[in-house]
Amino acid sequence: MSLALVGRRKYKQLLYKCMHHFTHRDECTHYNHMDYLKLKDLVESRVRILFESLKDNEKLLTMIQDKTKTNNDYSNVLADKEKIENRLVAINKLTKKIYEDYIIELISESSYQTIIKEYQNEQKILDDKLIKINQMNHKTNDALENFNKLKEVMNEFLDFKELTKEMVYKLIDRIDIEHIKEVDGIKTKDINITYRFINKTL
Repeated sequence: MSLALVGRRKYKQLLYKCMHHFTHRDECTHYNHMDYLKLKDLVESRVRILFESLKDNEKLLTMIQDKTKTNNDYSNVLADKEKIENRLVAINKLTKKIYEDYIIELISESSYQTIIKEYQNEQKILDDKLIKINQMNHKTNDALENFNKLKEVMNEFLDFKELTKEMVYKLIDRIDIEHIKEVDGIKTKDINITYRFINKTL
């Protein structure tokens, strides 16, 4: 969007205007704009809420984890991982034992093949589960790392009095201003702020 001064004489107003509507009307059929000062106040209010949450690390982290979908019984996931790893070790030992029994002819070849196949099937299922858990761990670790990066930047501006360009550049990735929509006769416009590092709206 671009800044534009509109109006006449004393009634001029500084607006953010979507120029895409004027250059590509086939793609953007609705004219979209917003008062600059209102947008600035809204962004500043949202940033203050974010900074308030910084005083409570657990609250801020929960906000981020909820948005990144990583806060889903993480302790249970770690417990499941340990169980799976222990079972895979056990399967490996059992497989060796069954092979030894087969070699000394304690069990028949058909029994050996049946048991081995069952263990291999179970091992594949557990391996697939472990891959998914490791992917979830990686996602969670990324969220924690980005959480700390966001905190570092926020610490630079603690107790700020007014929103500045530097704060916007360092904290915010983008601001999406949706078109006006009418719900139950009331016109509303959604404003979504995507913060740096976490790449999510809060």
